[in-house]
Amino acid sequence: MKPEYVVIGGGVVGCAVAYGLLKSGHQVTVLDGGDSAHRASRGNFGLVWLSCKGLDAPHYAAWTRRSVGMWRELADELEQISGESIHLVQDGGYDFHFSETEMQARVAQYQHLRKVLGSDHPYEVWDQAKLKQEEPEIGPHVVGAIFGAEDGHVNPLKLLSAYTKAIKALGGTVITQANVERIQQQADGRFSAELQDGSLITSDKIILAAGLGAAKLGPQIGLKAPVKPQKGQVLITEKLPPMINRPSGIIRQVNEGGIQIGDSKEDAGLDDQDTMAVTAAIAERAIAVYPFLANTRLIRSWGALRIISPDGLPIYQQSPSHPARISSAATAGSHSLQPIATYCRTGWKILPIHLTWSYSVKTDSNFLRLNNASQDTSQEVRFFWEGNEITAQQGDTIAAALLAAGIPHTRETAASQSARAPFCMMGSCFECRVEVDGEHNVQACMRPVESGLNVRRQRS
Repeated sequence: MKPEYVVIGGGVVGCAVAYGLLKSGHQVTVLDGGDSAHRASRGNFGLVWLSCKGLDAPHYAAWTRRSVGMWRELADELEQISGESIHLVQDGGYDFHFSETEMQARVAQYQHLRKVLGSDHPYEVWDQAKLKQEEPEIGPHVVGAIFGAEDGHVNPLKLLSAYTKAIKALGGTVITQANVERIQQQADGRFSAELQDGSLITSDKIILAAGLGAAKLGPQIGLKAPVKPQKGQVLITEKLPPMINRPSGIIRQVNEGGIQIGDSKEDAGLDDQDTMAVTAAIAERAIAVYPFLANTRLIRSWGALRIISPDGLPIYQQSPSHPARISSAATAGSHSLQPIATYCRTGWKILPIHLTWSYSVKTDSNFLRLNNASQDTSQEVRFFWEGNEITAQQGDTIAAALLAAGIPHTRETAASQSARAPFCMMGSCFECRVEVDGEHNVQACMRPVESGLNVRRQRS
């Protein structure tokens, strides 16, 4: 008889794993937390995305591509079993750029990835003219985009609903409002999950897919889950006729007609409330991409917490203290669902038998340098900010150098002349745009300093 499983976590990952196990003939119970739980799946942006994934982790890029290719079959199967359409569209997607320099830097990353993988990893460089043909509403500040032909999007709430219905149709059990407080191994080798109300759920094996809850529950059974929350905010507009043909990592038009805007990143602990400052920032960026949004009504917004690992990659492991008994899966992707199809179609078969960490601890030399009194000044680089000479270190980004020099803000908005400064430091928020040697919309956090650069505050 095949072992019985309890899956702790009723989000997309937990449900996907449960679905795969049920397809393989196991008995499965899913424990879904209460309404007070931080539900990353309910704040998901809904992208089925390959572009930009694994640019620094080729193994992850290859796995992502394989998974993305399995989505169509998965969607058809889920819709047939559950009767729920998940509105999967895989017609390509965009990575927009406001600077030719930054776009060419991204192209270089793709070229390197192709070389390492020895494959035709997909990307196309579209200038503004080509992009305008496909997206007539695109704004003049967008210089072009990298088009990913295999990208797509899905309705994440419909996906979660379809999974839940399919799990029940296949004989699985979903228990809601099940807040797990403790996991223990019993004398007979089975495992028990103790709920907040004191009841026990037992099984042969346990899958921990509890998102941020893995940090608390994992150590109880020998698992390490160094995950932390990262807040993202999402805006939804009124329903519109078709205006945007394809999604991007920051904007997409959903199947109901509303336009979804997002991809902010904040370290705010467990605070998932939306804030006006971030709402304004991502709205401003969206208008720069699609100017028609300036006259579109916003009907709702919310914040949600992502699960982030030390290197941004997913975590899979087996407990060393409970060999072959307990496995853990925690997503850490910022706005994609790409590993899910892999879990669903084949259960664990596509993964190694002995699951291990996928992350490695990295050290940022820039942070170490700030505490190093004996730094090598021969590596200094001098450039100009608003005509004044700034001294930086080789390898600094413009944003890092300006922050270290005490520059309070790097640009001002066109409408209100509000001050803006570097925020995410990872190329997502576009708050740090500056003018470099006459080129506008350069992301200061992505551009390394070079000797003699003339950098000026951007007023747009």
